[in-house]
Amino acid sequence: MQLKTKKISTRKRLLILAAICTLSLMAASCGGDGDDTTQTPDAPPAAPTTDAQPSPDAPPATPDEDEPTTDAQPSTDPQPATPDEDEVQVTQTEDGMIDIWVVGSVLNNPFWDLIQNGSNAAGDSLADATVNYIAPEEFSLANVNSFIETAVAANPDAILVDYRTAEYEEAVIEALDNGIEVQFYNNYVGGDSSDARVRRLSTTAVGLDKAAAAQRSANLYLDYVSPGDKLVLFNSLPDSPEHLEIQEAYVKVFIDAGWSMGELDVEPLPGLDPAPNQEVIRTYLSVNPDTQGIVTWDTTSGTPAALAKADLGLDIPLVMWNLDSTVIEGVKDGNVQLSLTQQPFLQTYYGVISAYIKVKFGFIDPPVIDPGTLIITSENVDEVEALFEAGFAG
Repeated sequence: MQLKTKKISTRKRLLILAAICTLSLMAASCGGDGDDTTQTPDAPPAAPTTDAQPSPDAPPATPDEDEPTTDAQPSTDPQPATPDEDEVQVTQTEDGMIDIWVVGSVLNNPFWDLIQNGSNAAGDSLADATVNYIAPEEFSLANVNSFIETAVAANPDAILVDYRTAEYEEAVIEALDNGIEVQFYNNYVGGDSSDARVRRLSTTAVGLDKAAAAQRSANLYLDYVSPGDKLVLFNSLPDSPEHLEIQEAYVKVFIDAGWSMGELDVEPLPGLDPAPNQEVIRTYLSVNPDTQGIVTWDTTSGTPAALAKADLGLDIPLVMWNLDSTVIEGVKDGNVQLSLTQQPFLQTYYGVISAYIKVKFGFIDPPVIDPGTLIITSENVDEVEALFEAGFAG
């Protein structure tokens, strides 16, 4: 930030003072109070003063240093600015582009492709900002953390972080210490951090309340299953705090609705690779033919579940998260009952805007933005498909 000052110059002060004196003399020449009508026209005029006149041979009088000469003309040359205790300080940003980096969690993933699209779209809409998106080819907390460190080392004006673990805290604190603005998106689990700045960032993130989103999805899914039905919950990242939070939220809704824990089967999957996940799901469904409902919360588990269902010819209600072409077709033909989209495009679009106003205007806490949850059903799938094909929904 560059501080620019606005001030009143000494020359302007003198001109203002002279104008005030002139107005005072004019007022005096017009008489006293307007209501005083007493005049003395016959009074003789006062005798003129007889000040001594200087001799023609005498040297000219030296004017008092504190009095300006009456015939001096103000200089037209620019006068140097002098400090003034009354000057007004105005904060303005320096000229130039604002550099914003967005750190994603993985490349070549339907959800994260939309995260990248939202970042780029926000950058395109800002005339004085550039957006750089980086992400590892393979997801792991360590990989993402290394990319956060890369972004910090680049020393941009702002960084967006999917803050899903305290493992990222050291890199985030380094960014803040270096004067880099930070904006959390998608995940914001820093509420228990020992650093007050991280706690504050976790309250002004752009992203979903994952537990609330899972509860909404689960409550809608109750229209397709009943207490006592055997349900399976497939978790593709069982060691992730985010995925565990979602899992626990689903379980709570089902327990509150009348299920017992023995009727809920939680199955871990190998990871984020759909191919091995599909094989595990297909095997599970083959050896558990009494399964009456499937719950997943991303396309790396939901899409394989939809394909495994179709392969086995099963008519089991499926609820999932996020979108791809298989999910859209599954909603259309009834193979997928519900899919919740976290609107990733909006998460980073608004996230970049929030980071921008922190840098551009000095906002401390930008508006808290929850992009909401959009549930895809047979009633709105055509509209959602158009947004999906345009790269805005996923």
